[in-house]
Amino acid sequence: MEGLCPHRMPERRLRGTPPGTIASRINGAASRAPARGAARGAMNTLPLLSAALPLLVAAAVVVSLSACGGSTASDSSPGGAAGTASPSPTTGAAAAAVPANAIWKVVGTGWKDPGSRFHAITFADGDNGLAIGWTPDYRAAHVASTEDGGATWAEATMGVHDQGMAASAIDSPLPGKVWGVGNLGYIATSPDNGMTWTYQAEMTAGQDLNSVSFGDGDKGWAAGWQLNPTMKPAVYTAVMLHTDDGGASWKEQALGLPEERAVKLWAVRFTDAANGWAVGAINDGPSGDPLSGQGLVCHTADGGKTWEMKVAPGKTGLLGAVASIDDAHCWAVDGAGTVVSTSDGGKSWGRSTTDKNAGVCYAIAFADASNGWIAGQKTLLRTTDGGKTWAAEEAAATDEAFPADFTVYGLCCPGDGSVWACGYAKTEGGPVRAAVWHRVAQ
Repeated sequence: MEGLCPHRMPERRLRGTPPGTIASRINGAASRAPARGAARGAMNTLPLLSAALPLLVAAAVVVSLSACGGSTASDSSPGGAAGTASPSPTTGAAAAAVPANAIWKVVGTGWKDPGSRFHAITFADGDNGLAIGWTPDYRAAHVASTEDGGATWAEATMGVHDQGMAASAIDSPLPGKVWGVGNLGYIATSPDNGMTWTYQAEMTAGQDLNSVSFGDGDKGWAAGWQLNPTMKPAVYTAVMLHTDDGGASWKEQALGLPEERAVKLWAVRFTDAANGWAVGAINDGPSGDPLSGQGLVCHTADGGKTWEMKVAPGKTGLLGAVASIDDAHCWAVDGAGTVVSTSDGGKSWGRSTTDKNAGVCYAIAFADASNGWIAGQKTLLRTTDGGKTWAAEEAAATDEAFPADFTVYGLCCPGDGSVWACGYAKTEGGPVRAAVWHRVAQ
């Protein structure tokens, strides 16, 4: 069976209620973020790569601590200085420093639909953000948004489109403004931080969009794949859609990839209107299945007019999550925890591995050139040297927030020195519950 992605919609047609019904406002368990962020965060997720895992239609990042431990070795490391504050993709301001002593807290614990599992999270700054996930019956998307750094949350139900689609990936380049994409070419936007939604694109059969990223309020990109039936046998080919008018119109961008090779793009990240990275996998073998191929990185420095393709170094599987802080730094991770990175705009690449006992990795995020996190199945790893080595987040910073059984599907760093995560948690003998976590200074 093909590798499973936790935020893909089930293969069935559903009809939902009208989008944008606000359900409630609840109090969060954490205090307001200490500072307004300079650099925005972006959600990054990986597909489920094992058929033994249950089908999780909502994309989320699985975070687990029990499977993490010890530092990791780096095969090679790209050149470049680390440890400096990263400029904001939208304002050019320096991001706040990551606190030396920090703790993870659970926020927003009173969700109206606790059985849902948040699969994506995005913050435009330290105050304005939202998480999204599927309801337990997969008939609608559960949206939770905050405008005060997680002190309070508003909830809404995002109704399923007539074709059975709702957003599986989101990005918020400006406070309150959100875009979401999904399969069948689904694209929607919200002007009010996820409370109401408007569809922007016609449904395209066979085209699945798995990630969206905006370099500013107007210029955005959506990445995914589609089946090319003209090839014999039919193969998957990459899809990159672009808008320069805030989503009023979308056009496909040529990536320059060989048509005869099977390619899937799984994640895209732009730090401004020119510089972006897209990752996935490529396979020219007889199966035509990119998920069994080699990791792929695509880079543009001119807003997608031209793209440079690079097969990931070493033995690297499907790269399902990507992080970037500026035009020089990029990190991507596969499900086994192999990380590829560059600090010189893609001229050279390094490769490092995480703990072999870690669970499936789903997400990656960096606050600056030194400090980053990977989350996955019972896995929460941190680096302080730009990804050269990785170690489990200290237990003292996590024990009160994460039970033995939890999964994080989304990570983001809004630029205020904190980190956000979303997914689900399950206490012993208890039900699965949607969860949002916040890493803040003690």
